[in-house]
Amino acid sequence: MRILFLVICAFSYPFFSFSQKGLELTINNSINFSFILNQNDQQEASILSRTSIGNTSLVTVGHNFSKTLGIATGLGFTYLQQNYVQTTTAKQLKILQETSFRALTYIRLPLLFRISSSPNAPVQFFMRLGPHLDALITARGRTKYPFNSGRSDKKIDYRDQYGSTEQPLNIFNNFVFGASIDLGAKIQLSELFDLLILAHFESSLTNLEGESAPRYFPSDFRAVTPNDYILVRRHTHGLMVGLNIGLTYRLQSDSMFYQPRSRYRSRYWRAQ
Repeated sequence: MRILFLVICAFSYPFFSFSQKGLELTINNSINFSFILNQNDQQEASILSRTSIGNTSLVTVGHNFSKTLGIATGLGFTYLQQNYVQTTTAKQLKILQETSFRALTYIRLPLLFRISSSPNAPVQFFMRLGPHLDALITARGRTKYPFNSGRSDKKIDYRDQYGSTEQPLNIFNNFVFGASIDLGAKIQLSELFDLLILAHFESSLTNLEGESAPRYFPSDFRAVTPNDYILVRRHTHGLMVGLNIGLTYRLQSDSMFYQPRSRYRSRYWRAQ
């Protein structure tokens, strides 16, 4: 928690350094095609990846350095999922298929640099991009068997798995660094509100999985000695592509703190 607090402070510093010049609040949500990509999974003949849907929601507060450049930070929520189907049942009716998924949820701390075209235009180009830190909340999976298999569906909480020494296993890393970019249009609704319609792309930059992942997912054998080996698994990326819809509210902080002098006070001083 101490590390997370320090990271929040570091990400928030650029905003607080310039917040006295004006604020811009943005709320947005993106519905995405979601991918958890690993070369071992792709080479595994017994499973096939299926279309998966994820989500990213953000609330950010930003400062504009000029009419076209700005910076923002805030807090977000991310849901990443990958669906699979057993190869031997892939062409069967849906109720006869053996399917599974892995799903991860994160709290997101973004740092976004924003670029836009002329602010006076009713419709303008808008782009924002930057790094983010994701803190893992949940990591779950489920296997759903065909209704005629006689087997009960299997659920697993990857954050609640323990080794032989009763130590928790690091299947998915608690912190993941990534980057995102949004491109599209900013539509002026009024003097204070703008609508954002953006294409969204994001990717993890560090491995989603920890050292215990080879125990649970397809892996390679690596010889340590002629009579011994270990399981290793390639780097796992999280990737999402989709549509981002947002609403921006501009608030000049100067107007919040400016208080005109009372007319009665000014008359009193003039009378003196």
